[in-house]
Amino acid sequence: MFLHEDPEVQPGSSMRGHGYRYLTVQVWDCDAECAGIAARGGVVAMAPRTMGAVARFGFVRDPDGNMLEISQRASLTGPLPPDTLPEE
Repeated sequence: MFLHEDPEVQPGSSMRGHGYRYLTVQVWDCDAECAGIAARGGVVAMAPRTMGAVARFGFVRDPDGNMLEISQRASLTGPLPPDTLPEE
């Protein structure tokens, strides 16, 4: 796979469209990573949220406006923090 920069293409605001929409980065602590990115001047496009007991994820934008998913997947990092799980 090859990527190249096209200065005429503007970042889209929709998650639907041609080409790649976002890249996923797996982390140990989604909340800490998103907060760290924001503290360093990054843009949090979607605050972290939990998908059942499967994953906690949020989205940030890189300096070019591209979306990056910050994902803490339980099958890779272990159980999600109890305070982030939905009530049963």
